[in-house]
Amino acid sequence: MSPRNQRTIWAVPATFEPRCREPSAEADYIHGESLRFAELRAGLLDPSFASVPFLGWLQAFERAWNARVGPGAAVWTGSPEGTGILAAQRGDDPFALTIQIRTLWR
Repeated sequence: MSPRNQRTIWAVPATFEPRCREPSAEADYIHGESLRFAELRAGLLDPSFASVPFLGWLQAFERAWNARVGPGAAVWTGSPEGTGILAAQRGDDPFALTIQIRTLWR
């Protein structure tokens, strides 16, 4: 019989029993990370998460932007205006920018 026609047959003994391993440090770490991720996810999905504090931060950011960069307003992407802006910018390269160097700061 040529080597090409030979087949290898793997047999498992009838007394084969899978062995359970003791939990390792890696398994403990993964379990801990999954618990922390579930906690984070629950916090982020909470309806009261970052409602007022985020809006306060956004207003402060908008004031700083207007003072240091130029006039503009934040637009919610769920609004019709925001959806249109996202659709117009989709596929554009965010790094294709024109910049201006300021030599004089207030």
